[in-house]
Amino acid sequence: MSNTFQISYEATVTFNRSELTIQSATFQMDSLSKLILSANKKMLKLTGTNIVIQDDAVIDVSGGGDLNSGTGAATGSMGASYGGVGGMNSSSLTYGNAVTLEYVTGSGSVDARGGGYIKIEASGTVEIDGNLLANAQNSTAAGGASGGTIGISCATLQGHGTLSVNGGNTSMTGAGGGGGGRISIQCTTMSAYLGDTLAYGGASSSSPGAAGTIYKEYQQSGGAQFKTLTVDNNGQKTDSFTYCNGLQSVTDLIVQRSGQVIFKGDNNNVYVVSKLEGDFTGTLKITNGQSFEIATNYGTLSPYALMCKIVIAEGGQGTLPSKLLLTDPDTSSSDWYNLEVYGTVIAMREMTVSSGGKALIHSKSNSGLDRSSVKPAGNLSLNSIDVTTDGLLEISMDSTDLFTLTMIKRLNVKYGGIIKARHLLVNAPDIEVAYGGTLSLNGGNLNSGSAVGASGTSGAGGSHGGKGGDSANNMTNARMFVGPFSEATQLGSAGGNGGTQSGALGGGYLNLQVSNLLTVEGTVSADGDSANGTAGGGSGGSINVDVTKDMSGSGIISVKGGNSNAGGGGGGGRIRVNVNGDFHFQGSYTLCGGSATSGQAGGSGTSFEHVQQANVPGKVFNLYFDNSCTNGTKEGLAYIDVASSTLYTLKNLQIGDKTRVMLYTPQLHFKAEILTCGTGSTIIVEDNTIFSPNFELAYSAITCSFDLKPSGELRLPKSVELKGASSSLEGKLCC
Repeated sequence: MSNTFQISYEATVTFNRSELTIQSATFQMDSLSKLILSANKKMLKLTGTNIVIQDDAVIDVSGGGDLNSGTGAATGSMGASYGGVGGMNSSSLTYGNAVTLEYVTGSGSVDARGGGYIKIEASGTVEIDGNLLANAQNSTAAGGASGGTIGISCATLQGHGTLSVNGGNTSMTGAGGGGGGRISIQCTTMSAYLGDTLAYGGASSSSPGAAGTIYKEYQQSGGAQFKTLTVDNNGQKTDSFTYCNGLQSVTDLIVQRSGQVIFKGDNNNVYVVSKLEGDFTGTLKITNGQSFEIATNYGTLSPYALMCKIVIAEGGQGTLPSKLLLTDPDTSSSDWYNLEVYGTVIAMREMTVSSGGKALIHSKSNSGLDRSSVKPAGNLSLNSIDVTTDGLLEISMDSTDLFTLTMIKRLNVKYGGIIKARHLLVNAPDIEVAYGGTLSLNGGNLNSGSAVGASGTSGAGGSHGGKGGDSANNMTNARMFVGPFSEATQLGSAGGNGGTQSGALGGGYLNLQVSNLLTVEGTVSADGDSANGTAGGGSGGSINVDVTKDMSGSGIISVKGGNSNAGGGGGGGRIRVNVNGDFHFQGSYTLCGGSATSGQAGGSGTSFEHVQQANVPGKVFNLYFDNSCTNGTKEGLAYIDVASSTLYTLKNLQIGDKTRVMLYTPQLHFKAEILTCGTGSTIIVEDNTIFSPNFELAYSAITCSFDLKPSGELRLPKSVELKGASSSLEGKLCC
């Protein structure tokens, strides 16, 4: 070992060596000096007491790795891998250890070499104000090569220079960039190092490579030891991931600028990330069989803001902060979620989604207070969920299987917040959908349904509470309705297929079980989807509400059918509301079937209430129909069917304008103490049925029309005015 090895100002020293070790008590490169290895392979090791690389001095082993070979070598258009996987979904392997770097270089492609190797070991101070470069070469005829290796171990690291192990770019159309390399810095003191550490994936117009790994291990004043890992891809979006090997716990994980990281280690032990940082563009993925503890010392008093996306894959477990806040300053990406749960989430009790934040809860996901109390798949239990302005929570959108959401305290959907689902049961003491908030199961039924429609003709609308409308070509749905009006338990049905278009999806099924207070000031909906071209509209779904105590609000509960052009409109769905306490809901039910430009409108859906009414002892039954917001070449039709009954009595029967309702069940006597109906509506009293409206009144003015069939019976008050525009009375009329 020499005492001093110095390269003077602007001097260049070249070694015709592939592997070079320099041992010197003091190693110094003055400003603008260069150290070059001229062989194809470039692997340099510096050891000593103090090492100084002054401003703009350069040690460059870029392109000093393998050519068309190496553990992570790529073939064809795929990028080579090392710390990060190469672009174009490269099948080449990542390799090496993020902490204790192996004596390896980057891997190559057909026309480009990977980055070389630099290792610095000093017992004293390392000062880097210049550049240590181990980048990969760029490619013009294949995928990019992968970046190289830089390792530093010392007592003190200082300076403002640059360390770089970037993957190689590719200019070949359809090829992938090379993966980034690995940097590991293990120095007792690093507070005076302000330089840049770069491990970007290689650029590509098609698929950039994934970032490499940057590991730093150091102590702060007081002796606290820190282990940080940074994954930064310079804003390049790619499907490829960075792989972190050899690291079971980290003090700070920083994933930013479109970096994506997966840990590879001992899955029998828990991975610990004490603090997770980022810029809302990075991703940490927890894979099958892995268990992570993430920022568990945070989120006890105030919510922990998640600044890096977390994906918990099926079979993975993530222990998260007790209180979690999901926000995102970039709301432009429609397919980006800040949290995706396909597996198990542990310990999270409160979740707030707001200000551009998005969360996805998969149908197979579940939760638990700890690992010993995990619920079955399809169940999520928390103290509370708040979805506020510009927040989005999607629950089990991949499946129509029932998903159960259990709240110990509350579920809140505030102004501008949206929850989407397909088949959802919510158990909670309190649920609030505030003004401007949305709880939507629109188009929730992924199944194709059975409405009539075939290639070459237009499709009928799907049926549910109301009959799906006939198409312009007179295709009709064989199912006039689904289920009784007193229940809301079915998903909506799809419309029939058109000539080239699929029938629109039916609405989903929402079941709200509330023990204290339900407040609806916003919109709760399970509408059917609208159809394109000649396909039929989907029918509305179901919304079932059971409240042990009270319900209030002035919002909208909707099960509207989907619209169509030349197909039929979808029938409206079904709503059931059962409230044992005070019923102060002053909002509206949207029950309309879907409109149809040249086909028949869908029939009205139903809303059935079993609630308290002022000045009336006990609870009463109310039934609503309304097709006033629907248009078609023919009006839609809804049915009153009470299977296995000969007498049924309601307190209130309310029928909106432009609504046709048929009393359908043979031998049924249907009584409505109070009938309210629109002037453009018609009640059809079918053969072998009896209808008794306003039966306790001596006088009544009835504003809708009646179509009394020859064997039907209409029992009216002794004094009555029929104000409907076009009544037809062929059957028995009595008072």
